[in-house]
Amino acid sequence: MKTSFFSEKRSDIDILRKERSQINHIAHIREIMDAMPCLGCVLNQNGQIVFPNQPLMSSVGINHVNNIIGLRPGEALSCIHSNKSSNGCGSHGVCQQCGIVHSVTQCVKTGKMAQNECSITSEKDGQRTPLEFQVTCNPLTLVENPFMIMTLADISSNKRKELLERALSHKLNNQTSNLKGLVGLMDDDDEQDQDEKLDDLIQLLDMANNNNENAASYKEITYAESHNFPVNIVPAHMDDILNQVIQSIYHLNLDTMKGKTIKMENPAPGFTFETDPILLQKVLINMIRNAVEASVRGGTITIGYTLQQDKVTYFVHNDEVIPQGNKDQIFQRFFTTKEPGRGNGTHAMKLIGERYLKGNVGFESSEATGTRFFITLPQKFY
Repeated sequence: MKTSFFSEKRSDIDILRKERSQINHIAHIREIMDAMPCLGCVLNQNGQIVFPNQPLMSSVGINHVNNIIGLRPGEALSCIHSNKSSNGCGSHGVCQQCGIVHSVTQCVKTGKMAQNECSITSEKDGQRTPLEFQVTCNPLTLVENPFMIMTLADISSNKRKELLERALSHKLNNQTSNLKGLVGLMDDDDEQDQDEKLDDLIQLLDMANNNNENAASYKEITYAESHNFPVNIVPAHMDDILNQVIQSIYHLNLDTMKGKTIKMENPAPGFTFETDPILLQKVLINMIRNAVEASVRGGTITIGYTLQQDKVTYFVHNDEVIPQGNKDQIFQRFFTTKEPGRGNGTHAMKLIGERYLKGNVGFESSEATGTRFFITLPQKFY
């Protein structure tokens, strides 16, 4: 399997600095680059930054140009996959799906403009931030050498709006058609049949209510990403959290729950710890939703906790296995293998669980053990 999607070759830093100096002397090049309404840079044929614009340097928090020259885009943006291999950006397995990698390699190969969408997760000082860009690479010749101008336009707001519109449109269209059909049939039915149709009508209304909850969840995630989510830390008992989560799940009346079982597994009486019960329940409900949707009819979803010396770990287990190719993208915003408009559940649990609850959210998945999502929390929050 190919492990490096950029060229493995890198230009020497002295050559890069010389090329940057030469480009910098081109009339008005600095003003033109800095006037771009997006992140931008000049790349060499190896995908290394030679000449960044000021918006890019400001965005990544680099003050001196010498600290960014020679980096590849994912390294400058602190992509979580850019340090998982000695070859850096473009050498991890998940990089084969990266829009930056595709744009650069296509531009080098064809000598023509290449454009792709890119979703990455940036991590700085332990803080993860999802990023979505429209990536454009254009070939050009400067100082008699081949380069590319790469621009990164932020499309996160557009993606969020598109996702919400697709989700609501897809579900509302289905529900409206079903509702019209039910009302038409009820006109000709006898009283017993009308009662059955009324039950179906109530179920459709429940589904519409779920749509409202989905819309509210998108609003919550947007608010959480802005670092302004309210947190109310109080003493909470472990068993109470589980019981409230189970009640909430059954109250949601998920259609995907049919034919599936949720069971609780508590190895020992729990203890009281400090957390925000509402936010923690949101994390666990998202874990259960994912497990329910992944499980086949007749499957069992197990929710429980384990105890450590000064920590508690909640987990949700199901028997299915996450495909290897999806594992590196599980917590990526907007990543989904489900119907249109899905793909925020795992991102939300990671965001809330780690940024606001001081926890560690992760998963384990194998053929032998199935899939287990978990959140580990400190007993003392402060």
